[in-house]
Amino acid sequence: MRDPRRFVTVVDMGSETIRVMISHEKNGLIEISGYAERPSGGINKGAVRDILKAREAVEGTVTIAESMIGKRVFDTTYHVCLSSQEVDSHIVHGSVDIAQRPEGNSILEEDVNRALNAAVETLFLPSQEEGLNVNNTFVLHKLALGYKLDGRDVSTPLEMMADELTVDAVVITEDIGIIKGIKHLLEDVDIDVSSFIYQGIAAAESCANMTEKERGVAVVNLGGGVTDIVVYFNGVPIYVRSLPLGGSTITRDIAQVLGISYAEAERIKRENGFALPKALEENVDITVRKPDNITEINVSAKKLSYIIYARLKEILEYVRKELRRAEPFLRAHGETSIPGGIILTGGGTHLKGIEEIGEEVLRYPCRIGNYANSGNTILDGPEDVLSDPSFSTIMGGTIWTYRYSNLERNEQRSKAKKRSFFQKFIDYWKKFV
Repeated sequence: MRDPRRFVTVVDMGSETIRVMISHEKNGLIEISGYAERPSGGINKGAVRDILKAREAVEGTVTIAESMIGKRVFDTTYHVCLSSQEVDSHIVHGSVDIAQRPEGNSILEEDVNRALNAAVETLFLPSQEEGLNVNNTFVLHKLALGYKLDGRDVSTPLEMMADELTVDAVVITEDIGIIKGIKHLLEDVDIDVSSFIYQGIAAAESCANMTEKERGVAVVNLGGGVTDIVVYFNGVPIYVRSLPLGGSTITRDIAQVLGISYAEAERIKRENGFALPKALEENVDITVRKPDNITEINVSAKKLSYIIYARLKEILEYVRKELRRAEPFLRAHGETSIPGGIILTGGGTHLKGIEEIGEEVLRYPCRIGNYANSGNTILDGPEDVLSDPSFSTIMGGTIWTYRYSNLERNEQRSKAKKRSFFQKFIDYWKKFV
């Protein structure tokens, strides 16, 4: 018998790990119904490098997640979190004429959407295929930064009167080759993608709350192959960038310097990795296996820490450079720095001492972010998953999907006399779509 619940399935296409999360709405919350993770195999820095390995990884992960529900999931939409170094953000402006409309000049939601589309068109020439342009770029997100009615700033234009509506917006784009590769891969396993979500934004949805985003905060998502940087101000991401460096870069350094396999380097990084050499004693050794899987050698824990520290510091120095690129926008709005500091999340934050080196290099207060310590209260699931920063992207992608998708279901709810907390939550966010 087919499960009567309507599900949302999110696939996180990481360079090191594929994650899948299946959820449904229950009592005004998003309930995690099933989840799974396994090595990604054929994905590297957002691009499909081996379609056979990637297909096997995705199909296997979906099957494991479905097994937690106890049956095959049919009534679901699929949404994909991805990232590559080609991700970019653009601040643009679009205006539409309201005065000539026969039904009057009260601002409707469709007018806001027209203005957002006009803002996007200032960047790109239109294409025959939805979401594409002649510059081979795919629009992942278009979000309103602010509104003007006849030149006057307003917080929310809906139902107000004006002759012209102007929207200041941030548009986040991805290389179309990345999108096509992922889409083709998923079609091979009968997954029809409803939307794509930038991993950096997804991670931020999970581990940063709205108060932090309104005040101004940066989220740094340390993934396996890519590090995502998102700077928020007034509740909206004003700057994003992805670096082709991550946890796998550190692992390769360990393998090369110590002359061991990648798998063994990853093991000792997870079990013994420490980002601050000065905090370790000199006489502590770690036993590691050579590539023949028989010979064992002792390696100083401090030596391992120096390898990790050197590469992690380099990655964070690149992050620091990107954060400084967001400063002109902040200065234009009366801020000289990022008020809320830095939230570090993703699998790379399992390294002990990363907060300290983060503050040393980035020169901001840093904290490790996950859903459990974010102050968000919309997700319900296993505590070990909610508190794991490795799952920040997949959980944030799930939250994002409920905020911006399933509009037909949301419209049906809006007709009810008593609106649930969940509906109010979605209505607030609909003005940014």
